[in-house]
Amino acid sequence: MSSKGTLSKWMLYLFSSVGLISVTVALIGAYLFYKQTNLSPTEFINKVASKSGITQENDELLSSQAKYTTRYQYLALNQTYPRILNKEYSVVENPHEYFIRHFDILKERKERLYLNCESVNYYNKLACFLYYGESDYSAFENLKSGLIDFTLDEPKESGYYGNGWSFAFIYDIARAVAKFDSNTVNQIDDRIAVVLEIYLKKLDRESASLWHGRASLASTAFLLASVLDLDKPNNKVLYSRAYGHFLDLMNAVEASGTWPEGYNYWIQNRAHLVVLGLAAMVNHPTSDQKDRAYQLLLNIGYAHIYLTRPDNQIEGYADEGSRIDLKEETRKVIDVIAKVTGDVPILMYSNWLKKLHPRASYFRDYRWMTPYFISPESYVQTSAVLKGPEQHLSDFEGLLPNARLFGKGYANHAVMRSGWGKDDTFISFRASNVFTHHQHYDAGHFTLFKGAPLISNSGTYGAYTSEHRLNYYVRTVAKNSLLIMQEDEHNSIVSSDINDGGQRVIMPTGSSISSYQEWLENITEKGDFYSVNLLDENFAQNDIQSISVDIAPAYNDRSLIGGNTKAEEAIRQLVYLPNEDALIIADSVKAASKDYTVKSLFHTYTKPEVFGKENVLVGTASNGILRSDATQFEVQNKGSRLYADVLLPIKPALQLIGGPNYQYYVDVDGSEDTFDGKNMDEGAKSDSFYELPLWRLELLDAQKNPTYQSLVVLQARVEDEIKKTVQYYMRNPKLASFSVGDTLVLLANDTIDYTITLNHNIKSVVVMMGGRPLKVRMTSKGECKVFENASHTAARQAINFTKGTSVSLFVSAVYNGDNQC
Repeated sequence: MSSKGTLSKWMLYLFSSVGLISVTVALIGAYLFYKQTNLSPTEFINKVASKSGITQENDELLSSQAKYTTRYQYLALNQTYPRILNKEYSVVENPHEYFIRHFDILKERKERLYLNCESVNYYNKLACFLYYGESDYSAFENLKSGLIDFTLDEPKESGYYGNGWSFAFIYDIARAVAKFDSNTVNQIDDRIAVVLEIYLKKLDRESASLWHGRASLASTAFLLASVLDLDKPNNKVLYSRAYGHFLDLMNAVEASGTWPEGYNYWIQNRAHLVVLGLAAMVNHPTSDQKDRAYQLLLNIGYAHIYLTRPDNQIEGYADEGSRIDLKEETRKVIDVIAKVTGDVPILMYSNWLKKLHPRASYFRDYRWMTPYFISPESYVQTSAVLKGPEQHLSDFEGLLPNARLFGKGYANHAVMRSGWGKDDTFISFRASNVFTHHQHYDAGHFTLFKGAPLISNSGTYGAYTSEHRLNYYVRTVAKNSLLIMQEDEHNSIVSSDINDGGQRVIMPTGSSISSYQEWLENITEKGDFYSVNLLDENFAQNDIQSISVDIAPAYNDRSLIGGNTKAEEAIRQLVYLPNEDALIIADSVKAASKDYTVKSLFHTYTKPEVFGKENVLVGTASNGILRSDATQFEVQNKGSRLYADVLLPIKPALQLIGGPNYQYYVDVDGSEDTFDGKNMDEGAKSDSFYELPLWRLELLDAQKNPTYQSLVVLQARVEDEIKKTVQYYMRNPKLASFSVGDTLVLLANDTIDYTITLNHNIKSVVVMMGGRPLKVRMTSKGECKVFENASHTAARQAINFTKGTSVSLFVSAVYNGDNQC
């Protein structure tokens, strides 16, 4: 064979190999994209076809079938307008006089309203018609032309969801107050039907994700459908389809309790659409979902109130931005809820927001909404309750319970507080299943605020695909939860060069959950989204607030690449004692291997002061990694202090990581013997609204017992407040006994019989059931108390034991009948 032929053969072989490698790389890349965006196979193919130019944006290579075409047609009934929110315009004798009076009252209240009748905006045309239309016919013509000439934009599945909601809202009121001829009505109605069909086609597809773009699309579709002429057969079909999709969204909102994308995404992108949709459902004359929608509105309103910290901002919990400051966006949502429900605490919260941000409670482009969203009655109903100029939440003291759980069983988002004043303690806790890609992997995460952030979320929402977000901010290492370190584990499809020891990362850059049923089946079958088992919660009592969860499912990988069980059990129990102002955190982790290292994390603004010797492992004492065997540490931020007593492990190791070069440190290999990790600061931000803890403290078991058990008592104090004394009586993995002030606390993990002698008077006892259903009997001088519960709960009882008293503690299984008084 000639050299030329040999060369051609080798070139052909080379190009074939390169082609095979390219195809392989492409397939791997496609698979990783498919996994991290959670797309269905159908939507994956449609997405590839659209990106490659095979199909146009609104076309499908694999078509989707229209959903809910007949199921809800019986509810497609014409009713009086307005149908969405402003029912008052259907009952007042003269809507023009009502609007003028309402408008002038709001101006007197300094709501920064003004009329601009030269504007081409249709919402200005409606306001001018309502104000001047009774005497000026041109105002009617301007309104009619504004509605006819308005361009309804086509929505996208993500990013931009059109302007259909505002058109539907304005048209809804206009139909109630303006006498349009049938040609005008039919012309507008046909245009709404055309754009509504586009919304519904996108909802029928599987691409838009439920706790993301699908929420905006479904809400807008239902608003558009609500204002149609429902005597038309085709419109009945459109309404049925929109109703079905919105009902699915209601299921999702009910399950998550709070919005899993984070507050900023909720309040800027979804909230006003969702609450207006719920308002339309409440105002439906025959729907069996009216009461449920009403309750969801109340729950949403209360979630805003409870998540507001004493420093007047929302406690962020996912991909967050600037509007956690409660400016510009929040009040319009609260006003809609207040208008529908008339609930006094929610009305108060709206007025409190106005007091907090007099010039910025409504964004300037939203001020046209105020005559429709704000009820003048709200000022009258709440004026007797509001107490003066203080810009904090003390007005809610005694009006609302101090603790509440949202999304029970699914999101498990809890708030606990000592009161509603500016110096009261605020604690948040999350133990959530996975809902969406803007959510973080933070099951078991808590924060603590008193006067200033003391235990905080770490990281910032910088560049979406930056190393900071993907390798730190969304991960468990940036939270106050648990790490389970397994050497050489890489539990993410995003990055293979880090090992944070946290919960599995399954869809950090995109999601495609197309229905509530799809998500629920995944949870029920313990699929990728399943992360948490709620064991018990108790937020009904004033003197104790508690929650207990097993978060082991969050760490165990169920991906198609291969399975990996890291923990058989990972129970975290939080108990807050308001009278003592003490937070108790108990962890019990049965790792799948004795070689796995478990850590409890605490992120702090400043370097914790440990009461023991510090050994510098890497870097320096102010910028590096250190270790101590201390059992106490203290954190300061501004004028606030946090005192921590570590009762378990019996031999703890406190590892401090922080300083400018270690603020976002993440391990590489998962080994505790090497410190070859990286500071994930690429893409991080330093905006003022972000909390920027500089240090984290990791609590480890120096003895490396097969079951990791930790028990930490945290007491936050401001100014001259004094920490209550913590006295240890027994530090044993089976039974830990200690006192906080004059309260005796028992953490029971296993059967044991033991006697303690009290060093001081005891007035109450708290029993925490740690690892399994147990019964605890306490006896002393003829007095006997029995605590039992099969749900790992915490209970409190008054008791009167004096100093020097011997107390017999007997712990047994619940079914042991001998353990009685």
